[in-house]
Amino acid sequence: MKTISGIIARGLLVLALVASVTPVTQMAQASPTELFFSEYIEGTSNNKALEIYNGTGAAVDLATGGYNIQMHFNGNPVAGLTINLTGAVADGDVYVVAQSSASAVERKFCKKFVASLAGSW
Repeated sequence: MKTISGIIARGLLVLALVASVTPVTQMAQASPTELFFSEYIEGTSNNKALEIYNGTGAAVDLATGGYNIQMHFNGNPVAGLTINLTGAVADGDVYVVAQSSASAVERKFCKKFVASLAGSW
């Protein structure tokens, strides 16, 4: 009669042998091909910000690329606010858009305060 512990012991031995002869390969990591939102900050009142990260391997000109942020409120399929972005984002850097009434403390936590919004969001 086979015992559970004997079966487990043989299974672990086989697993150990397979693991010892199986070469370890590194998985390739894909670089982003597009900008993406890397952080959303929502504090009290108007302390809100969006951080956009560029990991594409090259600087991105936001105006030339036609980048904008569209905000849809309360499930509305039509954007209630569109913010056309300007400037450039270097590879590995971020572009931060913050609410225009954000506190100085909120701005302090931004790596860059590069744009502000008129109106609430």
